[in-house]
Amino acid sequence: MDQHQVRWALLKISFVALMGSSWIFTSFIFGTQPTDSTDEIESDDALVSLVRIPASLPGQLPGQLPKLLMAQTQPMEPIRMDVVKLPCWDLPEVAEQPISSRWVRLTGRPCQSGALPESIEVNNLANGYSGTVFATQKDAMTTDFIPLEEGNNEIMVRIGQADGVAFENRFVLVKAAAE
Repeated sequence: MDQHQVRWALLKISFVALMGSSWIFTSFIFGTQPTDSTDEIESDDALVSLVRIPASLPGQLPGQLPKLLMAQTQPMEPIRMDVVKLPCWDLPEVAEQPISSRWVRLTGRPCQSGALPESIEVNNLANGYSGTVFATQKDAMTTDFIPLEEGNNEIMVRIGQADGVAFENRFVLVKAAAE
């Protein structure tokens, strides 16, 4: 075999290899095209099952669509937030106080200690919510908005001093039922 024949044989082999790899590549690309969202893909090929288009998502969740539409048509209860001023957090003043809001913020100060106490706990015993207390001035404090349940909400304020003395005040906020 001379050099010319070897070159011709290598050219034929290269051409066959190129055509084979092109055929494999095109069959892979065109074989994994996304399908229409109404078609169901039933294939054992892992790559085919991974290819999805975003429009096919609602078709895969038919049971969820009525729930989403129903949630949008129901009227929402307006969010009402009130601020309740307690002049003295460590002295019981009012046993029960009616309120119509879903959320309440307590403001005031400790009267017996004079300065800001060592620790303050504010808890809604009806639902277990522990409020966060913030100092607003030299001796004034406020809480974050505390969620209320319908009916009686017993609020416990516990104020601890550095000398180990603790004051506890409990009062009830009565939330009216939503109309």
